[in-house]
Amino acid sequence: MTNLNCPRHGTDLEHTRRHDIDVDRCLTGDGIWLDHNELEILEERAADDSLVKGQMRYGQHESEFECPHCGNQMVRFRYRAYDLEVDECPDQAGFWLDKGEDEKILNIIKQRASNLNRSRAAEKAWHNVRRSGRGESFIDRLKGIFRG
Repeated sequence: MTNLNCPRHGTDLEHTRRHDIDVDRCLTGDGIWLDHNELEILEERAADDSLVKGQMRYGQHESEFECPHCGNQMVRFRYRAYDLEVDECPDQAGFWLDKGEDEKILNIIKQRASNLNRSRAAEKAWHNVRRSGRGESFIDRLKGIFRG
């Protein structure tokens, strides 16, 4: 396999493992190249594949970088509508993540999973309150949902 070059520094990328995924890493800036399917694998490190993740790409525009895989101008997008821009190969060969962006992705997915679990728990509690005839007032039952 041909060595890939860092789109930011032009240096050779080193094959390594990060988050139990084989990636190509820039030793100068600590950015990583993820093959196209590896971003999904990274997300699964934070939440199982049953999490409905929704749309990944928002607000696409041309990147300043060339793809280390094909040499074409990459495309930048806002990752899952968060304040995180990710570079992607225009031929969908992979993604370039600058230093720390892999951790940001993990945190975003963990937060989304946590929010979904909290929402499910509140919905279940509300359903149980409605079904129980505890004789509590509506306000007391509502307070109970948010305490649990």
